[in-house]
Amino acid sequence: MKKIETQPQDYLPANLRYLRKQFGLSQEVFAEKIGLNRGNIASYENGSCQPKICNLKNFSKFFQVSIGDLTSSDLRKLGAYENAINNFNKKSVWEIEVIDTYLTKAQETERLLESLQTTFAITASKINELPSDIQFLLLNYQQMYKASKKIVATHKDLLEYLKQKSIEKGY
Repeated sequence: MKKIETQPQDYLPANLRYLRKQFGLSQEVFAEKIGLNRGNIASYENGSCQPKICNLKNFSKFFQVSIGDLTSSDLRKLGAYENAINNFNKKSVWEIEVIDTYLTKAQETERLLESLQTTFAITASKINELPSDIQFLLLNYQQMYKASKKIVATHKDLLEYLKQKSIEKGY
């Protein structure tokens, strides 16, 4: 028996046209809002051209739906667009929760590093009484501590940036 391969339906042209009209926008006005020209929008709506991923992201943000829903779901069906918006907003909340979990872990790591630094300070005060291999480790500990602090701070900065971007763009 021969296997039949099927291609998923591409709803992007119909969805772009439908959503643009739902927002009451001409191709020209929509193009201006997205940062394209009218010809780009026309070619995407008639299916003669596929948008770059950056344009798909802009469409997604503008219409508040995922790229998956924009390209793979028929948003013209009753309630489909509303469901896509709800899913999009839930994803945004979920991503922020995940980022917050990682921020909490980063803060716990910071506290652990501070605790280790306190232990180091106590042990370092008796450095002359310790074996030479332990003395060597203690001398290098300060460099590892500074590098670890920098890594955790960079990690937290990145998470805060991602959280802000997730809030701004809604996904």
